[in-house]
Amino acid sequence: MTGMQRTVALIALSALLAGTAFTEEAPAVTGGSGATLRDLVGADTYVSVVLNEREAVDPNLRVVEVGCDYFAVMAPSQERMTYLFSSVKEIRVQDGLVEAKKVTLSESRTLRKEQRTVVAAAQRRIRDIFKSSDAKQFLKMHVAALLGVNNDKGALDYLRKLAASNDLETKVAAALCLFLAGETEIDPAILAEGLHSGNATVKANAIRLVGLLEDKSSEGILLRLLRDRSAEISAPAARALARLGSREAIPRLMQLVSEGNPDKGEAAVFALSQLGGEDVIQRVKAKLEGTGMSLVRHRLVIILYNLGDDLGRELLIEEIMKVPTLRPEAALVLAREGQWDGMDYLATRLKGLYDEKDEVMIFRAKAAVALIQGGDPTALSHLQELLRSDNDKVKRKICTLLVEFGDRKLIPIVAPVIENADVKVAAEGCTAAIAMANRNFRERMVAYYN
Repeated sequence: MTGMQRTVALIALSALLAGTAFTEEAPAVTGGSGATLRDLVGADTYVSVVLNEREAVDPNLRVVEVGCDYFAVMAPSQERMTYLFSSVKEIRVQDGLVEAKKVTLSESRTLRKEQRTVVAAAQRRIRDIFKSSDAKQFLKMHVAALLGVNNDKGALDYLRKLAASNDLETKVAAALCLFLAGETEIDPAILAEGLHSGNATVKANAIRLVGLLEDKSSEGILLRLLRDRSAEISAPAARALARLGSREAIPRLMQLVSEGNPDKGEAAVFALSQLGGEDVIQRVKAKLEGTGMSLVRHRLVIILYNLGDDLGRELLIEEIMKVPTLRPEAALVLAREGQWDGMDYLATRLKGLYDEKDEVMIFRAKAAVALIQGGDPTALSHLQELLRSDNDKVKRKICTLLVEFGDRKLIPIVAPVIENADVKVAAEGCTAAIAMANRNFRERMVAYYN
C-alpha cells in the first residue's frame, strides 16, 4: 500500500468513526420558535451563523445539510459553505434577508469532507491530551490554546487561572497561550514583570508577547534590550520592535545584519523587511556597495527582495544563486514564487538517496513545501515520505512549515501525525490542522513562529 493509499484509508476510517461514536452536539438555534438545525434543512429560511472566534457573523444563509459534526449552508451567491459544530456559537433565525456585506468564503469556514474529518480528529485528540493527567503543564497550556480558539470555557479558564498564578514563567507562558487562543486583553503587569525578569527564557517570551500585542508603551525598554549581547534577548527584541513599527531601531538593526550570530542576523532581516520604506532600501543598497560575497551580502539582498526592489531579485538570481554555499536558501526563496532556477535546483536536490540526518531531512521538507507553493504538486510525495519516517523532530518541523504555508488542501497529510504516540508530536499535528482550517488562528501562529 502506498503512502497516499494509507492516508486515504486513515481518512476513510476516521470518517466512519466520526459518523458513529463521535457525534457532536449541534449549535443552539435561536429565534426559530423551537426549530432545530435539522428542521432548517431545505427550508426557505435565512439564518445568521455566529462563529466562536470573535463572534464574527455570517448572515443570509440557508441550511442545506447537517452531518454528525458539521452543517452546510448556501449563500445568496449560491456558494456552499461548511461549518464545524465546534466552531459555531449559535445559529440565529432571521425574519428575512438583512442588509450585510458580501459573504466571503474563508479558510476557516469552508472545508471539504476529508479536511473536516482530519480537523475533527485533531480536536478530539487535543481534548484527550488536555484531560489527561499525564500531560505536562506547558503542553497542556498549548492544547488549551487550541481549544480556546473555539471558545472552550474550561480551557480558557485554565489558562486565565495560570496567568494569575504566582510563578512568573507560568504566567507569561499562559498569557502567550491566551493570545494564541484569540485574547488581546492581557494584564499589563505580566508584561512589565516579564520584561524585567532575570530569567532569560521568561524575558524572551515577554518580549515576544509585547511584540505580538503591539504594545507601544514598551518600545523604550525594547530599544535597550536590542543592544543586549545575548541573541536570546536581542533577536526577539528586534522582531518585536518591527511589529511596533519602531523606526528608531533601524540604525541598530543595520548593525545586526552583519552579526555572525545567525539568530541576530535573521532577526535583523525580518525586522528591516517588516519596517520597509525608502530609507531602509537606501541604507541596504549603500551597505551592499561595500560588502563582498558573504552571508551578510545574502542577507542584504534578501531584504531588498522582500521589499520588492528589482535589484534584490536580480542579485538573488544572477549572483547569490551562483554561490554553492548560498544557493540552497536562495532557491527556497525563489521557488516559492515559481521562479524556474529555484524550482529546478530544489527538484534536483530532492531526487535520489539522502542521508537521514536532521538537517538534511528538514531542508528536504522546506524544499518540498517551497515547490508546492511554487506550483509543483508532485513535491507532496516527498513530504509524505518524510512524515512516514521515525524522525519526530522532522515531523514537528513539517507541521510548522504547513502552518506557515497555510494551504488547507494539505490538511489530510497530517492525519497520521495527529495519531502519533508522542503527545508532543501529536499536538504539533493538531496545531497544523487547526491552523490551516482557521485563518485567524493561523495568522497568530505565524506571528508567534516569527
